[in-house]
Amino acid sequence: MHTVQTAITIDAAPEVVWGILCNGSEYNTWNPFMTELAGELRPGATLTVCMNSPLGGTQKFRPQVIDYQPNSILAWRGHVLFKGLFDGEHSFQLKPQADGSTVLLHEELFSGVLAGLFIRRFGEQLSAQFRAMNSALKQRAESVQVSPTATAAAA
Repeated sequence: MHTVQTAITIDAAPEVVWGILCNGSEYNTWNPFMTELAGELRPGATLTVCMNSPLGGTQKFRPQVIDYQPNSILAWRGHVLFKGLFDGEHSFQLKPQADGSTVLLHEELFSGVLAGLFIRRFGEQLSAQFRAMNSALKQRAESVQVSPTATAAAA
């Protein structure tokens, strides 16, 4: 197993971060790494994920959702060509903090015959793409403004 792990603290509630993360139709407006996320978010469902590849160009994957817990975890598993060659488990975990912020853990576990070679060659580029997505998600979530009407209604 080979892992690419990143984390970032976002000054927004998990529900705000989750709403952006799960709205795949908007990815092309803010996400520098994944340009599309389509499909039903439920365990067993197949997604369409388009991403800018560290190999260059855009790649489309059809992974299967393996975990979906609203406001908490989204994870999928996919492979290139066939199982065992190059497999990946991609996950996003949101950890609420006492101050109202959210820690995003963004990682992928790679396995298969080609995993080690890929990570040695492209691991740092992939990590940089994860960090770029995390930063863009942080910027978008922190820019969400609560309307004065919603604030007054909550009081």
